[in-house]
Amino acid sequence: MSKSTVYIFFFFLVCNTIFAQNEYLFVLRWKGQPYLVEKDSTIQITRGAAINKKTKLVMGRNDEIILINGDGNAIKLYETGTFKFKELVSLPPLENNSSYSRKLMNYFIKEFTYSLNNDKVKSGVVYRGDYVELIQPLDSTKFYQDEITFNWTAIENKTKPYYFIIREAGSTEATMIGCYSNKISLLVDGVNLKVGQSYQWTVVESKYENLEKINYKTFTLLDDSSYQNIKKEVDYLSEFLGSIGFSENEIESILCNEYKTCF
Repeated sequence: MSKSTVYIFFFFLVCNTIFAQNEYLFVLRWKGQPYLVEKDSTIQITRGAAINKKTKLVMGRNDEIILINGDGNAIKLYETGTFKFKELVSLPPLENNSSYSRKLMNYFIKEFTYSLNNDKVKSGVVYRGDYVELIQPLDSTKFYQDEITFNWTAIENKTKPYYFIIREAGSTEATMIGCYSNKISLLVDGVNLKVGQSYQWTVVESKYENLEKINYKTFTLLDDSSYQNIKKEVDYLSEFLGSIGFSENEIESILCNEYKTCF
């Protein structure tokens, strides 16, 4: 591929992403039973659902919805009625002056835009290891917890064990554990896992796999000092998400699964 072709492709990709962000609103959260209408079709609201100029949002008496615009700002609506795209984009956004919350909202925008452009499950949720889909922890997650649970997609009709593999980041020495379940938990006890350390993990179907030629996901166990360094950020995001209607359990899930900070 020539250099000019690469530049053209990159320009197209960037423009396509910007276009998607500016031409859509995305659903972040809702209460009740709002729905979308496009032509003669009724579309159920889902997280990340896109609203454009061809779409109308229908809100009932007890419905609420939070949308994100292309600038990464949240818009909250709880009025009854049918709303066109131009009416929705003209609504004033919620106050969002923190770099922390803007970073989180921009993550949502990229995630929803990626799903829209690629018609796939959201980026980062499933990562394929060596023939096994790794679910949790997400890649590059930071933990401040006493126990870490790893899980992966079960293979239908599998009768032989999976082999869970974990090693310290940068090390060639690994621990391999055979198990018939698609889940395993390890304690952060200074033996199995140590605070302040980063790890790589994966799951394979054969104990004879070449460990240097398979895919790994990484995670880090925060010590007290490292956690205190990000606690202000975590506390602010928790407060911000609570202010726009998220419950405590939802906030914990978002911070862990979206912001990759689990505590």
